[in-house]
Amino acid sequence: MRRLIYTFFSLLLAGIAARSQVLVPIYDRSKHYQLRSMEEGPWDFDPVWWYYWNHRSYSGAKAKWRWHGFKSGYYVRFNENHYAPNAKQRSRMLAEAIVARKKYERVTNAADKVYKRELLSVADRAKDVAWSACSDRYNKLLLLFTRRMSEYRTNIGVDDRYRAYALEQRKIASAISYMKSHYVRNADRQKAYAQQLEGLERLVVSLNSSLKTYYSQQILTSVWKNS
Repeated sequence: MRRLIYTFFSLLLAGIAARSQVLVPIYDRSKHYQLRSMEEGPWDFDPVWWYYWNHRSYSGAKAKWRWHGFKSGYYVRFNENHYAPNAKQRSRMLAEAIVARKKYERVTNAADKVYKRELLSVADRAKDVAWSACSDRYNKLLLLFTRRMSEYRTNIGVDDRYRAYALEQRKIASAISYMKSHYVRNADRQKAYAQQLEGLERLVVSLNSSLKTYYSQQILTSVWKNS
């Protein structure tokens, strides 16, 4: 029996504790009437006598006698037409609201333009489309440079000039690789690629000039020996 009573009270206390933890909405009649008056009407407030004695100026509260048997007495009505806001204050507030709205729209439009520009910039930086216009020229110049370097090594050997050519070509390749792998605009990539391709072209021209000079010297030497 004791165990049954103990179990009953335990369940009862648990139910009370659980109920106390539940958030129960509380109805606020005063707030309800205020919001209803501001939104869709009717123009009414609660508690009525509080608004009659303390907020009569804007609520339009008026007390009238009403005969209703034993329930006869004064009751309060709220006249919406009695509400007379300050016209100058209202005009100033409306003007400030219009100015604030225009300023907000101007700032929002500017931010939207910046956002769209940044999106385009991100898309432009994310994909390298400039290299496709330069890759063919680079590959042809690199192939020509490789052949001339092989010819130089076979006929002249590996000297300081050969090493200087090789070093310059590695710098060009490194610069191109840097632009391809880094987060930059395609306009900047295109400009950098053009500069490096011009450098590689000058390198090939210089290499050809060195080979021609070598061959010319060889021909003169051969002629002098045979004369």
